[in-house]
Amino acid sequence: MSDSDEKELDEFLGEKGAVGILSQIDRDDSNTSGELSDAVRVSGTTYSKRVDEALALDLFERVPKKPEDHGNVNRYQLTRRGKSLRAELNSRSVLDTHQAVLDAIQELEEEKEELTEWASDADIADPDWPYMDSIPDDMR
Repeated sequence: MSDSDEKELDEFLGEKGAVGILSQIDRDDSNTSGELSDAVRVSGTTYSKRVDEALALDLFERVPKKPEDHGNVNRYQLTRRGKSLRAELNSRSVLDTHQAVLDAIQELEEEKEELTEWASDADIADPDWPYMDSIPDDMR
């Protein structure tokens, strides 16, 4: 690997979505573009850039579609270099941290849904809301 490759890899790892894409791609199998895109939670444009960069850096490679794939699906898997980088991320607990972030985002989304349901059921349009009996004593 040349110095310019290392610099490019450093830059890649600092880009939004790069670590996410590396942490979400299946270690020993391939993923469709849609599976990866859904998992990394970045815009489609950002996702496409990161995949192109990962391909250029020889971290990913395109592989043939599986029989269950539909349409113009692209499938990617880690290269030997990508597996080595992912192993380093794992040894530094980056993969676990990234998964914890994804789990927290999912939990937040679920809590927001519950709050939205509560707000639609609550009578907050009533000028007397919040009702004194619904406010805990320590918050009055």
